[in-house]
Amino acid sequence: RLTLTVSPAPMTALPQPRNPSLADLRGKRVLVVDDNAINRQVAEKLLGRMGLTTDFAEDGSMAVAKAGGADYDLILMDVQMPVMDGIEATKAIRAAGQADLPIIAFTAHAMPEDIAKVHAAGMNDHIAKPIEYPVLVQKLCHWLGADHPALSHAPAPVTRASLPMPPRPAPEDPDQRRSRLIALLEEDIDVSDILRDAMAAGTPAPAIAALQHARAICAAALADDIGHIALSVELQLRRDTPTWGRVEEFIERFDTLLGEVAEEVFG
Repeated sequence: RLTLTVSPAPMTALPQPRNPSLADLRGKRVLVVDDNAINRQVAEKLLGRMGLTTDFAEDGSMAVAKAGGADYDLILMDVQMPVMDGIEATKAIRAAGQADLPIIAFTAHAMPEDIAKVHAAGMNDHIAKPIEYPVLVQKLCHWLGADHPALSHAPAPVTRASLPMPPRPAPEDPDQRRSRLIALLEEDIDVSDILRDAMAAGTPAPAIAALQHARAICAAALADDIGHIALSVELQLRRDTPTWGRVEEFIERFDTLLGEVAEEVFG
């Protein structure tokens, strides 16, 4: 493992946005650094929704190489990774002279001493795992120059109301609904296995990502009852109070739904 002992270069304050709008994000280039494939896949979807262009690195050494050879507007950096972690990667990027490039840490450890480490390494900000979409939007709008209306307020606590069901096509448009279902199914994300593995390992982030994908399928399939079970499981995971009974109820009903949907759209 390569260990670099360097001091972070001083960071220049970024200019304040002139036109506060999410549209300002469109076309910006973001490097996502994470060794977890599911996290990278989820990040690609979320950032794509905002109109951002994404590139990926699986560890810190790849991030350093990519940051030195491409023009990114921002880096989302996981902290704990093999080969080279996010702390050492950030130090290397800063030492290479990229003092103004915003780097935001992804971290499952949000204690004050953990946050102090990422800032000492030269990161500009941090986002706690599991990632909440509204918080991600706020941070990106701030550092990429689009001032989000909620930026000046502390993130609201996670509630059922803050995790709405994904939008779905109008019921009277069966062709649009079928196309959306096909696109979701072809992503080939095994929600049930990911959820069981994440529960057994005590790592909620992959489970939450899988549940968000499942809720999109439920919305497209007009299966609101199952979608609301997924929502309740996601809420339990975010509060660190999951129950196996609720998880197994969701898995059983969702797997049945998948079979029915596959039969409907693929014949």
